[in-house]
Formats: sequence, structure tokens, C-alpha cells
Amino acid sequence: MTLFDLVTYSIWLSGGIGIFYFRRMNPSSLNVLVIFQIIAIISDIFLIYILPKEKGNFIKIFYSSLKPIEYAVFVYIYNRNISKKSFKFYYFVFSILLIFSFSVYTLLFLLSKKSAANNVIILEGILCIILVMLYFRDILSSKEIISLPKEPLFLIAIGIFLYFSGNIVATGFYHQLKMKSPDLAKSLYKLMNHLLLIFQYLMFAFAYYVANKMKLNE
Repeated sequence: MTLFDLVTYSIWLSGGIGIFYFRRMNPSSLNVLVIFQIIAIISDIFLIYILPKEKGNFIKIFYSSLKPIEYAVFVYIYNRNISKKSFKFYYFVFSILLIFSFSVYTLLFLLSKKSAANNVIILEGILCIILVMLYFRDILSSKEIISLPKEPLFLIAIGIFLYFSGNIVATGFYHQLKMKSPDLAKSLYKLMNHLLLIFQYLMFAFAYYVANKMKLNE
């Protein structure tokens, strides 16, 4: 079993737990994340097991298309009740338009470049880190007492923050490192990116379980 297999199984495990608790989660906005995960899992299965081996462009299209949607889902679950007159609302609208526009531009004009999908992933990473930092700021400024280990959104935020922080380093410097040391670049990318991705989806799975417990305790 390879590290990539563990990544795949962690995604499937997380999606399966999300489906199991689908109707029993609080906040219910997490259901949108579960639906997105199922779409991503189906796309992964199609990409890994159905498409031919020479699928470089398909991978670029896959990531360039789904990553903006993933970011929009993250924005929704953390800000679905945000005031439409607030600065944060306009910022998130702008950030969603930005990543979707960049994705379309990438698909139309940059698909031939090796770093096409990586650029979309890095942009999503930067926007997601800002999103999570704003969420952390809201927690710190809140007068409400929150048990963070029992807060599903906090668990998901930890997974998002650690994954994208490492991913920006591993993906952002991949091609530069590859020119000097191909083995180091591949090892760094696989080790950091894959391990943090496994951690992220395990945090998602745990968050779904906690969200179910919260619903039962209401």
C-alpha cells in the first residue's frame, strides 16, 4: 500500500462518515461539504481507474475546475449567516469571483503549462488560509465560551490550515526544486502534501462525528 493509496482511502473514509451522519449534523451546513466530497470522490475514481494513463490534461482540468468550488464551499460553511452589508461579505464575494475567474483563465489559456493546476491550488491555499485566520479571529474576539475540541468548524479549520500551509510550500516550490534536485522535490511534495492531506480528511471525518454528537445532545 502506497502513501497515495492512504490519501485515497482517507478521502473515502471521510466521505463515508459524512454520508452516515448526513441527516444528523450540526451545523447542517456541513452537509454541503459532504456533497462536495462525494463529487470529488466520484471524480477521483473516474480519474484514477477509468481514464487512460496519459491523463495530464485531465488532471489539470480536474483540479482547476473543482478547487474554486471547494473554496466556495468552505466560504459557505463558515459565513452562511454573514451580514450582506459587512466588509467580510464583499471580500468573500470578491475572493470567490477571483478564484473562479483565474480558473477559467487557466483552463482557456494556461492548460499547456505544467504548473497550470498548481497555480489554482496555490491561490486556493492562500484564500483558504485567510478564511481560516478570519474564523480564528472571530473565535478569539467572541465572548461565548467554546469547547474547541467539540466544535466541528474548528476541527475542519485546523485541517484546512495545516494542509494548505504545507501545500503552498510543497507545491509552490516544486518546480524550482525540481530543477536543482528532482528527487528532493518529489519527496517533499509527496511526503508533505500527502501526509497533510490525510490529516485534513481525518479531521473532516472527526468533525462529522462531533457534529453528529452535537445534534444528538440538542
